[in-house]
Amino acid sequence: MKKALIFFAVLVISLTSHAQSGIGINFCTPLQTTPNVTTLTIKQLLDCSELTVNNKNYSLDSYSVTIPVSSDVKVLTILGNKITEKLTSTLKKYNPSKIYFEQVVLMDEKGNKIYGASHTVIIKK
Repeated sequence: MKKALIFFAVLVISLTSHAQSGIGINFCTPLQTTPNVTTLTIKQLLDCSELTVNNKNYSLDSYSVTIPVSSDVKVLTILGNKITEKLTSTLKKYNPSKIYFEQVVLMDEKGNKIYGASHTVIIKK
């Protein structure tokens, strides 16, 4: 029993240390003023068409986008690094003031996956 608890504790600690790697995503326009926060217009974001990773050893496997809409929240899960047509139409429809890129899954050359840092985009009007 004691060995099982020690094993579980080590597992939890190791997963927690890899859960937020500090590696994050970038947008085409270099307007990032603080870490993991970017201010863009909807047009600048949509013109970007794809997201990149700030570490050359990783690629973006998937991410979710959380969009606050009045008293509701829209969440889209996207595979790959593209800004999809579904995301584009959702942003144009709701015209949000903030967009949260979360559940960022990064993959290294060997196929190992880790979670990257979340990123907030503040939308300029």
